[in-house]
Amino acid sequence: MTELTAAQLREFLGKGEVLGDPSRKIKGVAPPQEAGEGYLTFIFSRKWLKALPSVKASVVVLPPLEGLSSPSHATYILVDDVGEAMIKLLSIFFEPPYSRDVGVSPQAFVSPGAVLEEGAVVYPFAFVDVGAVIG
Repeated sequence: MTELTAAQLREFLGKGEVLGDPSRKIKGVAPPQEAGEGYLTFIFSRKWLKALPSVKASVVVLPPLEGLSSPSHATYILVDDVGEAMIKLLSIFFEPPYSRDVGVSPQAFVSPGAVLEEGAVVYPFAFVDVGAVIG
């Protein structure tokens, strides 16, 4: 995967404000206590505010908190809903373990008494019982 800049991440989100260097590059995602140079992390609440200077991530996504000072060591992307931003941004860095077009996974159980309509998708570890109709 190519590295992305903080500005590109903010553009992908479609909202938020970048504080700091918008050209700072990201190659992956990690928890706050593990993230280092080149990594993105997420801060959800005020309780992390005091620890923020010790977070070594290059880019931190966090809510606009009162008392937040301009970043010196990282770039911040301020968003109202950090959870929503995390879900969107994780989709860039992590591919799902399966595809939507798998049909019926060999790791799924489908009862002979179930009905699967054309185009149905049954994911790994799913259990489709007698009488179920999937379509």
